This record gives sequence, C-alpha cells and structure tokens, in this order.
Amino acid sequence: MTEIEKAKQTVKSKALEAKEAAQSRAKSTAEDLKSAASAAADDARAQVEAEASGVKARLADEITAVADGVSRASERMTEDAPHTETVAAMARQLDRTADAVREADLGTIATRLSSFARRNPAAFLGGAAILGIAAGRFLKASSPEPTMQSDIQPHHIPQPAPAQLGDDRA
Repeated sequence: MTEIEKAKQTVKSKALEAKEAAQSRAKSTAEDLKSAASAAADDARAQVEAEASGVKARLADEITAVADGVSRASERMTEDAPHTETVAAMARQLDRTADAVREADLGTIATRLSSFARRNPAAFLGGAAILGIAAGRFLKASSPEPTMQSDIQPHHIPQPAPAQLGDDRA
C-alpha cells in the first residue's frame, strides 16, 4: 500500500468517524429537543387544564347561584300558581347541572353539550342566553368598581358672592 492509499484510507476513516459523531450529536440534540418540547407541551397542557378547572368551578358556582335565585323566587310564589312547580323544577335541574359541571371532565362536558344542542336547539339557545346573562353578572361582579365621575363641572356650581370689604354681615 502506498503512502497516498494510506492517506486516502486515513481520510476516509476520519470522515466516517466525523460523520458518525455528527449523526450521534444530531440524534442526541433531536432527542433533547423532542424531550424539551414534550415537557413544554405537558406544562402548557397542565396550565390550561388548571385554568379550565378554575373556570369550570366558577361556572358551576354561578349556575348554583342562579339556581338559588330561581329557588327563592319559587318559594315566594303562591303554592296554587300553575307555574310554581315548574319554576321549582327548573331550580332543581339547575342544581343538578351545577353538580354535573363540577364532577365531569371538560371533554365529557363538551360532548354532552354538543349532543344536547343537536337534539334541542331551542333549549340550547335559551340556556346559552341564561348562561350569558349569568356570565355577564359574574364578570360585572368580579370587576373593580369604576370611579364615578360627575357630569357637573365646577363652573356649573353656583359660587357664593364674595363678601364685600367692610361689610359687617359676613
């Protein structure tokens, strides 16, 4: 074997070693990136689930508050009124709905809601309107009180006449 062939062989083996080392580093880096991306996705998923769980709990609490209001309204109605039992039944159903929202996972809630909307579009829209009103009430109650500004400007307020110098009445 000549010197040139030995040099070629050495260059080939060094190139092969460099290629394998680069592939190994690339594979390791890809695995590290995949692991980091997976961890970030898991963290994001956990954060979204925690936030959704909080929203779900607040929604259930708001439904319970509406149910309590409807229940109080039914208690104030006369017992012989034809709609008294209907209003009381509505309050009981709202309580059951609040309990179901508290206990169910978000996927189940979405599936049930979608199925209900297809079966009963009018009831779904009515419920959505009620929930919208309840959500608005919740948001209004949870927002800081705005500062009240009067539309009366200082130049609209009558000022007492300045006291005259030498006037003993003042």
